[in-house]
Amino acid sequence: ALSGAVNSGMTLLEEKMKGILKEYFVAPIPRMSILLASGASGLVKTLIQSIIILVIAIFFGARLETSVIGIVAAFLFLLLYVMGFVGFSNGVAIRSKSVGGYHMLLFVLNLPLLFLSNALYPLDAMPTWMQVLAMLNPTTYVVDGLRTTLYGNGSLPLALSLTVLIAFAVLCSWYGLRSFQSMLDGK
Repeated sequence: ALSGAVNSGMTLLEEKMKGILKEYFVAPIPRMSILLASGASGLVKTLIQSIIILVIAIFFGARLETSVIGIVAAFLFLLLYVMGFVGFSNGVAIRSKSVGGYHMLLFVLNLPLLFLSNALYPLDAMPTWMQVLAMLNPTTYVVDGLRTTLYGNGSLPLALSLTVLIAFAVLCSWYGLRSFQSMLDGK
């Protein structure tokens, strides 16, 4: 989910670099629909990729300990996480002057977000400094939320994970929207 969502802004950046975005602006559509379409495209593609990975994991022996409500809750956690990173990557794409700059910034974030979370190591096994960084990382909350809803073995309160992911999705979506509005205003 992280890689797919982080790369979702690439389409918007390529359209901007090739001048296609300017052609969209003269079309008889609301300008905000351009950003919404880009965000929805990244969101849907990343969610489908994530669901495929989960199905493959089940095929290879992962045992889900959940109900229909747990699956819906897991989808909500994943949706909020992906929404946040799609908004962020679209904001970065709009502000980027080159493909290299876009990839440099996002890939510099990609691995630390993975390694400084509880995706690979349990929180209680990390050194204190790493636990502090992990608690500032939205990846920690989606991983724990998914572990709780799908496998029943998370370590953080579900309400905390949900609250952090809602705040993350709102903040990053706001950043993407603000970047788009700045571009429209010529700033």
